[in-house]
Amino acid sequence: MNIDKIEKFFLDYEKKSIAIVTSDNNIYSTIKENMPYINPDASFKKTTKNEAYKLLESNNISHIYLIDSNPNNTLNAKVIYNDSIEQVEKDRLQQLLSQIQFTNKSIEYKLTPEEINDLRSPSNVVTEKFTNSDEPNNSKESELIKSIAYISIFIMFIITLNYSNQAALEIATEKNSKVMEMIITSVSPIVHLWGKILALIASALTQVLIITITIVTCYFVFDGKSLFENLNFEINEDVIGVFILSLIYIFIGLTTFIILAMIIGSMTTNLENISQAVMPINILLFIPVYLIIFNIDSPEDSLVKITSFIPFFSPFTMMLRITTPEVSIYEILISIAFSILVIILLSWFASRSYKTSLLSFDTNFIQSIKKIILKN
Repeated sequence: MNIDKIEKFFLDYEKKSIAIVTSDNNIYSTIKENMPYINPDASFKKTTKNEAYKLLESNNISHIYLIDSNPNNTLNAKVIYNDSIEQVEKDRLQQLLSQIQFTNKSIEYKLTPEEINDLRSPSNVVTEKFTNSDEPNNSKESELIKSIAYISIFIMFIITLNYSNQAALEIATEKNSKVMEMIITSVSPIVHLWGKILALIASALTQVLIITITIVTCYFVFDGKSLFENLNFEINEDVIGVFILSLIYIFIGLTTFIILAMIIGSMTTNLENISQAVMPINILLFIPVYLIIFNIDSPEDSLVKITSFIPFFSPFTMMLRITTPEVSIYEILISIAFSILVIILLSWFASRSYKTSLLSFDTNFIQSIKKIILKN
């Protein structure tokens, strides 16, 4: 068995020997003291140049430090090795020799300890966040705007996820219970569609209203005014604008996904398959949320910019972008215009699907879409 040889191989690999060739004992002592800093896995020994080359040739050492000192106290070092040497070790050796050289030159120039410490003192670097002098509350205003945007995104996600699934389930239930046959014979499909949309939005806004009343009540009952004064929050035109935009985007996002969910629900033949049918809607909801999570510190990321103009994602990602001053009012208006256009197209598609899919139990999804599009 060669266990002893294998063990010796790994021990030799782990513990390297380095020969130091220098005529200055102070340099050798300093390197020896700083051995853990230069190479913690190596052992150092002082030897002559010829002996060092012999040891390197017989692989008894890993490399050699040849260190010479010029008359002007400038240190020159050469590292000679067989296999390889890490760049970190070379850099640390250079730093240590630079310190020795600095000390030697300080003695040569007869510098006092105070002068040496003064030369070694690091420069002072401080950081300061820029704020517009015309807007003294800019940082506090930015924090308030971000808070409004993040809360709006969270509320929009929860409400949309809940009510879009509820809309699809209601339509699928009415279709399978034959109730829809009586509804569409007495009410226009578009009226029924928007009746459900507005009913679900009103239900969602009622919940938001209850939460708002609770917050306002706590504000006055438990002296919340002093808390806001300590936070130094000030409501101005920018904050009100962001709040209004958040309500608009909540309405747009909720409307878009509810209409899409109703289309999916009307095309679902079996009530048991409704969970699988609404899965694409849930995926569309989670994509912008994950984009926001991963880019919350960089709202102007290119991917966030692109998705802020895609109707199904823009209610979320544009809300993130309005927390920064880089977004322009024109980009917001374009984003809203695209979303409204998609809502109109979805409303048209939903009204046609009500007349064809609600009374049809065709299991072929592609065939159902063709019927809706090609219907006269």
